Amino acid sequence: MTLAKPSTLLFLLVVTTTWQPSIQETAKEGSSVGGSGSKTKVEPMSGGITLPDLFLWRDSGIVTDLGMDDAPHALLDVQYGNLLISELNQTYTPAQTSNAPTVKLRGYLRCGPPFSLLMVDPDAPSRKQPTKPSVSTVHWMVLNANSDEKFHEGDEAVSYRGPKPPRGSGPHRYVLLVYCQDGQILSKADMAPSDRRGYKLSTFGRKLKTKLAVAGAFFYAENK
Repeated sequence: MTLAKPSTLLFLLVVTTTWQPSIQETAKEGSSVGGSGSKTKVEPMSGGITLPDLFLWRDSGIVTDLGMDDAPHALLDVQYGNLLISELNQTYTPAQTSNAPTVKLRGYLRCGPPFSLLMVDPDAPSRKQPTKPSVSTVHWMVLNANSDEKFHEGDEAVSYRGPKPPRGSGPHRYVLLVYCQDGQILSKADMAPSDRRGYKLSTFGRKLKTKLAVAGAFFYAENK
């Protein structure tokens, strides 16, 4: 009998490993059904993300710093004029991202419109000295979008404000998140914060009655 080399076993382990929905998502969607402890797997509300992108979400600290249950399972294509942001973890200048972008889905959803789009900066005034844990600055909020090809077209509850990190404060993370509204039409007056600063993502989730963002993107901007 010939034993496989350790390197071969490691390669097989990596290749055959697949990503499963998080515990939070499974509980959220009620996957535990049937008797005698049996469980039926329920698919997450979105998909299409790769393992490397999933790791980028988690390694960036965004999931923890925003108090999210997990990273979104689908991605977004964010178009600033001629600049297409289709990869996570990239750095751009405030000038490149000064005007409101177009935003569309890359992946798939298991929920229909309407949708909400939120853009936040968790690093104000700087990542080393954030205002408070799980608190961010709102840069954009769009409600009641009717198409996953045009998340930016809806009722603008908070107008777009491009990245303007203080000079010398280091790279700031700018996070765009899409939520399913479960068929409900949201009021701008109810959802819009009284102040862009000091906003908690949990407040948005509580009003929307979900903590799970179904799609998202993030990039860095710095004012040196």
